[in-house]
Amino acid sequence: MNTARTTLLSALVAATAFAAPLVGCNGGEEETATEGDGVPVIAQAPARNVSDLGLSQVTSEIPDTFVGSRLGWTIDLINVHYEDLDNQTLLNVFAPSVFENVPVDDLRDMLVVIATRHAPIALVGYREEPTEHHAVAVLRFANLQYRELTITVGEDDPNQIVAFQFSEF
Repeated sequence: MNTARTTLLSALVAATAFAAPLVGCNGGEEETATEGDGVPVIAQAPARNVSDLGLSQVTSEIPDTFVGSRLGWTIDLINVHYEDLDNQTLLNVFAPSVFENVPVDDLRDMLVVIATRHAPIALVGYREEPTEHHAVAVLRFANLQYRELTITVGEDDPNQIVAFQFSEF
């Protein structure tokens, strides 16, 4: 299995974890916390100071690079344009190899879940110095949890994302 497929599969697994309901223990029974409409809610994490995250760079600036363009696209999509997201857009933005094992519908659904349950998200810095084609960005979700987004664009076609993974910070 190539790296792009493995990375995207990891992202789908991670997104499923983000979307999971808050499960607690109540007399040995699992209980799901829900809002009034039955939608599971995610627990709000204790506030963490950005300076305590050990980032190589604390900034809200998106680099003026190929990967920066796609990082900005991702943040904008999740915060503003997720309702307009369609399969054709994803097929244009992600490399064809990404969809060999991950259906485009699953990727779209993952992004919509993140948008509807965790937006707005904000860039707070980078785990390592971004390059022209690769970045490990640290994002703060609306519930004050931090997540890393590892994003890589192609060397041959820098407009296409070849690796994309949300992971716990």
